[in-house]
Amino acid sequence: MVLDRDNQVAFSRIKGSLPGRTDVDPAGRARCGKLGLEMIKARKGEISAQSQPMPSQMSGGWIAVLGDFFNNRTMFSQEVQRRLHDLLMQR
Repeated sequence: MVLDRDNQVAFSRIKGSLPGRTDVDPAGRARCGKLGLEMIKARKGEISAQSQPMPSQMSGGWIAVLGDFFNNRTMFSQEVQRRLHDLLMQR
């Protein structure tokens, strides 16, 4: 039921994401959605995530910084940029 084609299309429209299936009709998608589906099909379903090239503690830090930014209305983007840079330089 969760992976039903119609359910995937309906859910992804509400959420603003790509469906988990690549055999859906891209006609109802916005330009970005169509491009995303084309890219996934071209890469045979391989999808990259921000955490793939990072050690788990770095990925956790990355998510924490972004969470702080979206939950703190007084934080400026320059602060986020500096914190992300510092995090990536910890290798």
